[in-house]
Amino acid sequence: MTPLEIERKYLIEYPDITWLESCPDVTKSEIKQTYLTSAEDEERRVRMRREGNTVTFYYTVKRKITVVTREEQEEIIKEAEYVALLCEADPQKRPLSKTRYCFPHKGLCIEIDVYPFWDDQAIAEVEMEGENTPVSFPPEIKVIREVTGEKAYKNSELAKK
Repeated sequence: MTPLEIERKYLIEYPDITWLESCPDVTKSEIKQTYLTSAEDEERRVRMRREGNTVTFYYTVKRKITVVTREEQEEIIKEAEYVALLCEADPQKRPLSKTRYCFPHKGLCIEIDVYPFWDDQAIAEVEMEGENTPVSFPPEIKVIREVTGEKAYKNSELAKK
């Protein structure tokens, strides 16, 4: 059975980075992801993720089931495989870089993605057990609105701009 990714996405005000980095349970990573040419019903990408001095490479395939749920197959790959897959980069999309802050909140994991091209907003993603799991944020995170399912806020769309 293919693993499922059940996630809601929120547009938030640009977070207080000093606060984020001072929280004991926050992990910070630098991510560069490249979208690969894909069939109509799937999304393929490679990702280089740096956390401290550790660099990990990933290959991911996602297929939409509902607005909130997707099948997700992700595997760690070797750097040579990552470099080889870059030859399949989608020419319509540029590599997307972001800084990701992950932290637990009320039993869920919140991931905040800060992009170099925005200085007033960011994206928060919350992975959940089920589509109807309630979501809340600490008071330091100011939610503008939920953008789950809005194409304009998908990373693959941001990579086009």
